[in-house]
Amino acid sequence: MSEATNNFLIEEYRQLRQEISLSMQRMDLAERNAILASGAIWAWLATNGQAIQYSPIVWLPMFLSIMFALKAIAIRHGLYRLGSYIKSIEKTHNLPNNLDWELNNGMAKNGYPFRIGLWPLVYWSAVVGANILAALLYPKLIT
Repeated sequence: MSEATNNFLIEEYRQLRQEISLSMQRMDLAERNAILASGAIWAWLATNGQAIQYSPIVWLPMFLSIMFALKAIAIRHGLYRLGSYIKSIEKTHNLPNNLDWELNNGMAKNGYPFRIGLWPLVYWSAVVGANILAALLYPKLIT
């Protein structure tokens, strides 16, 4: 491999790692914003609920939570793709054992799976489930 190709791959590797870091931050923001948006809507409904009674607006937190979850899943899917590509870069450099993260430990270790992961699945199920439960119980709570 020529020195120019090697330098290109090293710089591309750095850029991909930076993109992964930014994607992780975006997933964290989706998790946080889902809670903040749901909380803000439920707080507003708690203070103005008597005037509204039952309205389709009670389903808005659930809808927003699902949208944030889909966004997080899409970001995670992109991370799998980046991991697969980084894995191919690591293979070309014949790194010593334990220095090739994606080959040994990364998200793309076993090919290119499209899976959510246990923690995100639990988290998003809890957020969406809590919003569904609140929407179903809302009519009983305001009377």
